Amino acid sequence: MTLRELVADALGVRLEPTAAADLMVTGVAQDSRRVSAGTVFVARQGEVSDGHRFVPQALDQGAIAVVGSAKAPEHFDWFGTVPYIYAQDDKRALAQLAACFYGYPSRALTTIGVTGTD
Repeated sequence: MTLRELVADALGVRLEPTAAADLMVTGVAQDSRRVSAGTVFVARQGEVSDGHRFVPQALDQGAIAVVGSAKAPEHFDWFGTVPYIYAQDDKRALAQLAACFYGYPSRALTTIGVTGTD
């Protein structure tokens, strides 16, 4: 699937028609060490470290887009080199992107609930 299709389906974001929007996505990662050509990198902000610090490494390894929750991404040196998709909740965005990329595998699961007090 293309980057445009992925972010539209998973995040409801419409990308402008560009060459980057039509690139094929090969994966979704939050760890820059696991990025390869065609990966969408999700720069999560943690309690100790900000994933935006690792964007240059992800780009060097072939990331085609960055998803993150930075309010002012234009202050980063790498801003403008690849599409940046803002997500208010980066953790949720990662889950939605991964679910969409892998074809929503949880939809094929049967769920059974067992309740009781004794």
